[in-house]
Amino acid sequence: MDEGNCFVLLSLIEDNVDHFEGVQTEYGQRFSQQFSDLHDAVTQLRGDCILIGAKVHLYDFDVETPGNGYRTSLTIVNRFLPVCIKLCRHVISSRASMFFRTDFYHRELDAHLSVVAGMQVSAQFLLRMLDAGPRGDLFVSEKVSIRELLEEYGTLPQVGFYGRLAGFYFCESMRRIITGLNVVMASFSDQYLQSGGALAHAAASLINCGKYALNPEARASHIVDVTQNASLDFLKAFWSLNEGDLLRKVPQWLCPSLEVVEVLNVPAEQQTLLAEDGVTVVNIPIPSSHKPMSPVRCRLLSYHQRKGQSFCMLYIFSPISQESLTGKKWLSNPLPASNGLLLHCHGGGFVSQTPDSHEIYLRDWAKDLDVPILTVDYSLSPEAPFPRALEEVLHVYAWALCNCEKLGWTGRDICVAGDSAGGNLVLALSLKTIDLNIRRPTGVFAAYTPVMLNMMPSPSRILCAVDPLLPLGFMLTCLHAYIGRLNEDESPLVSPSFGTRSPPLSPDSGVLLVSSPSAESQCPEGFQDSLETSVPDKSLQPEEKSTTIQAPRPKQPLARTKNVLQLEASGELPTQFLTRFTSSCDDAIAAYADEGRREDYMVLEMPTDLSFALRHR
Repeated sequence: MDEGNCFVLLSLIEDNVDHFEGVQTEYGQRFSQQFSDLHDAVTQLRGDCILIGAKVHLYDFDVETPGNGYRTSLTIVNRFLPVCIKLCRHVISSRASMFFRTDFYHRELDAHLSVVAGMQVSAQFLLRMLDAGPRGDLFVSEKVSIRELLEEYGTLPQVGFYGRLAGFYFCESMRRIITGLNVVMASFSDQYLQSGGALAHAAASLINCGKYALNPEARASHIVDVTQNASLDFLKAFWSLNEGDLLRKVPQWLCPSLEVVEVLNVPAEQQTLLAEDGVTVVNIPIPSSHKPMSPVRCRLLSYHQRKGQSFCMLYIFSPISQESLTGKKWLSNPLPASNGLLLHCHGGGFVSQTPDSHEIYLRDWAKDLDVPILTVDYSLSPEAPFPRALEEVLHVYAWALCNCEKLGWTGRDICVAGDSAGGNLVLALSLKTIDLNIRRPTGVFAAYTPVMLNMMPSPSRILCAVDPLLPLGFMLTCLHAYIGRLNEDESPLVSPSFGTRSPPLSPDSGVLLVSSPSAESQCPEGFQDSLETSVPDKSLQPEEKSTTIQAPRPKQPLARTKNVLQLEASGELPTQFLTRFTSSCDDAIAAYADEGRREDYMVLEMPTDLSFALRHR
């Protein structure tokens, strides 16, 4: 903790306490009480931060990389101190004026007290984790359960983090963006369940935007309610606001003009690749989990038209768009094929977004990198949960390797990139290529990627509880929609951070390499991916066939939970329901201890659905 700023803050608070104790009015006594509470809270928080700061170095990646969730929590506290100092100085400079805004500063102090209270609760839980967890391990699931984390989440004061001080630890320009997003979220949620046409919704949105922009307290209370009770349908609708017809045209107006912007449908055909040994043939199956086999929609972006990017191949490309019929690409000769290709997966919590909405930065990438970009429009959850999206990304990756000439690519270098959920998919794809022993990506770019999707308590989970962009309630909803029954949260293909382990073969491990019939005995029951692999041999006659393993894919419907109307009728908050539910769950670890399947157990049986309908206000 910044001792210098902390000393200055406590001195300013004491000055205000001494002043308002002598003001014998109602507002003076209220100010005195608020500043006294703030002094006590900051003093306690200071002591907790000193204890945390004494151990944070034990959790750094290395000496040259001083960073972990505990350090981030201390950084947030240090960013709060100057904000609080600024408020105290404003009060000191204007408290003697006849124009002193009493109500305004009362509300400001209430917001600051709420934030300090939230940081106190977080600091206490972090200290428990430091005491309970092994030295240097950020994850303490054995001694601190997810149930305890949810209990803390239910008691954590969150209003202050979404009102006047939303995103206070960011720079000023970023704070304005976060405030604007919060206003839009609160306004959209108000009219989400209302009936009426587009005109009525537009009018309601304008009115609500003004209301929430001018009233930070109402905005904060409403956002906290939304983050804890929003349904998956609401999240999909809110995160898809930029998918409208008008907003989709914005990249064409503001971003660089591209010579190639085409929709490409990768056919539902089995792809065949050579393993890295150059001998074994690996057949990549067609994506078929949870949905029928179908082509995978992609978009091909290229700043220059390159040799091989033919738009008359209607069996691959969709009908030519009007945009592709105009421009200079039809008047110039195509450039030689590029040595590089970028395979991109968009973000959106596995439940929303398409490549179209991410085109606003992909156009700049296509110009700056000057390589073709193939972005995958993978299937979204919950209609197509894990592993369908990964199957489609692997299928497109294999198709691109087999059809490089159709993309204007020489086949030399291929990099994979993704943000958020897309980053998780490209990391899982990289692990998949290692598992299958096929060609690996030349490079991987994963931006703000979740690499551990199970609910192990950790410092980052505490930070997520007050995140202004992706709160814990939203994260749990998306997590369950993608994983389904939550029995694969330790699979490296779901949580790439487990990729360093050597877990037993999972039903979702994809394609199995075999070279003899004896390998069939190694295929686990319920193997989910139909597959074909072979080892060519020059001595084989044409009529002889390679060894093949095929297994049916069991289909498990997504389970649903207790209806939110029942929760409302009983007066039970969703967080209380979660706490009560988890306390009644059996110990899943003990259930599998006798079978020696520690790597396959379900860490904690969460409720079968963590989404709750948005309640009418």
